Amino acid sequence: MISDRLRCPYQWACLDGPAARIARWSMRLLQGQNVIVVGGSRGVGRSIAEAALSEGATVLAVARSEQTLADLARETTSVKALAVDATVESAP
Repeated sequence: MISDRLRCPYQWACLDGPAARIARWSMRLLQGQNVIVVGGSRGVGRSIAEAALSEGATVLAVARSEQTLADLARETTSVKALAVDATVESAP
C-alpha cells in the first residue's frame, strides 16, 4: 500500500475510502512515466515524489530551496532536482 511507504506524517496518507483507493490504484500506472512535482522538496510534495518514484516513475522535483532539494537528492538518488521558482514566467 502506498501509504505504508510514505514518510509524510499527514493524515491523508492513511485515509481509506473510494478516493484513497483510486489514488493508490492510479499510482500503479506510473511505471516508466515522467512525473514533475512542483514543491517536491518537502511535505506533501516530497511524499508525492517519493510515492511516484516507488511506483517506477522518473521524477523531477522542482522547488525554490536549493538546500532542501540537495537533501532530497542526497537521500533519494533517483530523483532529479531543479531549483527554480515555478511562479516566475521565465521558469522552464
